[in-house]
Amino acid sequence: MKIIDLDKVAGKLGLRGKYADKLILLSSEVIVVLEETGRPKPDDVAKLENTIQALKHGVLKRYLKSHPEKIVALIHAKRRDTMIPKILASKTRKQTIYRKASCNREVNAILEKIQAQTRNPPK
Repeated sequence: MKIIDLDKVAGKLGLRGKYADKLILLSSEVIVVLEETGRPKPDDVAKLENTIQALKHGVLKRYLKSHPEKIVALIHAKRRDTMIPKILASKTRKQTIYRKASCNREVNAILEKIQAQTRNPPK
């Protein structure tokens, strides 16, 4: 597992606009896009979407030199919001999954579940 802090590499890559905080490379096929915030807002979802577009078609695709089979977009928020989970669920597709976690333990559980699915894909 490799963690890339996008704030540190954004200037070097020419990453423009609003983007997520981190990329977590679980494998060459699975990337987690992580946005950490106090209270989740629709703007945080937009940051995830911008980062996903950069992974699929932009500077992050060229930087990572890979095409992930699955992207998990994760908002790690300390406070709860009832609308954000509904927005995330509406955006989830087969290759791009949106999730929300409210504590570090929940983030770790989501990462472990994704890693287990990657090692043992359903048949």
